[in-house]
Amino acid sequence: LALLYSDRSPMENHHLACLYNLLKQPELNILSHLPQTSRRRMRKIMIELVLGTDMKQHFSIAERFSALHHVTKDDLTIRLTPSTPTVSPAVAATVALGTLASGGLGHAGSCSAIIGATRLTPPGGQDQPSSPSFMLSSHQSFKSLVRPKDDAEHLLSLQVMLKCADIGSLAEPFGTYMKWVTRLEDEFFQQGDKEKAAGLPEVSPLFDRAKPGITKCQMGFFSFVALPLAHAMVTAFPGMDPFWDGMLSNYRHWQSEAKAEQAGELSSSHKPSVVPHPEGAKLPSLDTRDGNIKTG
Repeated sequence: LALLYSDRSPMENHHLACLYNLLKQPELNILSHLPQTSRRRMRKIMIELVLGTDMKQHFSIAERFSALHHVTKDDLTIRLTPSTPTVSPAVAATVALGTLASGGLGHAGSCSAIIGATRLTPPGGQDQPSSPSFMLSSHQSFKSLVRPKDDAEHLLSLQVMLKCADIGSLAEPFGTYMKWVTRLEDEFFQQGDKEKAAGLPEVSPLFDRAKPGITKCQMGFFSFVALPLAHAMVTAFPGMDPFWDGMLSNYRHWQSEAKAEQAGELSSSHKPSVVPHPEGAKLPSLDTRDGNIKTG
């Protein structure tokens, strides 16, 4: 694939090529009902979105989005200090997807249809399930929704939205999140095994099972990639608060583990030196079968 696509986003280009080969089959062509102009627009958008998930493009896209919405690192520092108010999970998609639907996908009626189906929560009232409507918290109004002003902003917002979806498992409840990250680590190790078997001079980073994998570097990924991206998105689209809350919760878990590990190392470094026992004395030993300490 790297040879086929000249080292430029080989996996992403491959996925796009596979997608459009599948769409050649009439029974799979979900775009067949669209006018030709809309299909061309959709293809352009989909190509840019998928190519935008290449991590080589990550920081460029994230920086442009942050600059557009005046998001700073200081803002992120403030947001990381407890505690940030949250909103109902029912509004998570409303602002981000609803406001992008019209311009981003080329259907002027899509956003208005979503808005028309949406009701505001009465003051002092509680959100009630209502399908297919989305719900908005009482403190929100449609006047405050962020609406990208041109095609470039639409595309950039959609790229960041897809990137958030790409790492969405980081915002899942911790048990679910760990299942996904463990599976991903195993997939990486399997590829690393194949790279070794093929005699490649170097195994890709994090793919060598003889070295720490992605489960051992989650703090770094959260700090440098996931949290800044989620912060920028929730700043621009406040309805994404539940996404931020879930990700922050998992980040706090790794923070606690790191602090506990650091405290353990610090405690060990301050332990007093072991005084040799008199010759012939019985020393305590650990019976690894039941974890009990015994003498003799």
